[in-house]
Amino acid sequence: MKIVYICSACKGDKNKNLAKVRGYSLFAIKQNCIPIAPHVFDTPLNPDTPKEQSVRDIELMSLCQELWAFGNELSDGMKTEIKAAEHLGIPVMYFH
Repeated sequence: MKIVYICSACKGDKNKNLAKVRGYSLFAIKQNCIPIAPHVFDTPLNPDTPKEQSVRDIELMSLCQELWAFGNELSDGMKTEIKAAEHLGIPVMYFH
């Protein structure tokens, strides 16, 4: 099974965004993939700074075969994750 990193907005309406990322993760599962969505568990529980969180998320991303970016607009955080994926040679797929 392919492991995919779920990239989506997580700031703003956190409950709405968490519901969306759960849906994106379910979509990945239905595509016979294993979703990695750190902001589902990391954001609500983590007292770390965004920079520490980002380092950990990129480490998780390095274990994935693809990054799947969801949404019509890319947040700054999403752009950072996409750049990191490109730097790591991880293919990026866009879903609108």
